[in-house]
Amino acid sequence: MWTPPRSLLATDTLAGIGVFTISIAFCIGAAALDLGSLARMQEGFFPLMTGGIGALLGIALVISGLLSTPDRVIRPALRPLLFIGAAFVVFSLLIDRAGLIAAIIACGTISALANPKTRLTEALLLSAGLALGIWLLFVQLLDMPITVIAGL
Repeated sequence: MWTPPRSLLATDTLAGIGVFTISIAFCIGAAALDLGSLARMQEGFFPLMTGGIGALLGIALVISGLLSTPDRVIRPALRPLLFIGAAFVVFSLLIDRAGLIAAIIACGTISALANPKTRLTEALLLSAGLALGIWLLFVQLLDMPITVIAGL
């Protein structure tokens, strides 16, 4: 049975492959959109550039992993993965139904609780400050038409 060399199983190598794969998916998705030009960028320009930069960083990580002394591959921490994923889902479900403030507070609290050392009061205070800052920036300063609190 074939076993891959340890350098292919290094954490940097595996992370680089993951970053490269996700970045190429961004580029493929952006190919269906209009790119525009540097002077008049369209909706596909930013995802394409982000995907291209991510792909280059992924290649750099793979090269770094292949050239470095191989380390032991550690099992990924599931709690942060699940909590951050849940925060994205909760934000996308709440932003239209409950408004910006509730979505940010819920998303920030769930994200902060990905660290088992974070207390609920800390997470809520952090999320409230984040919601206030985002409200000031996007609603007050940039005057963006965002529903702050649903029903108002």
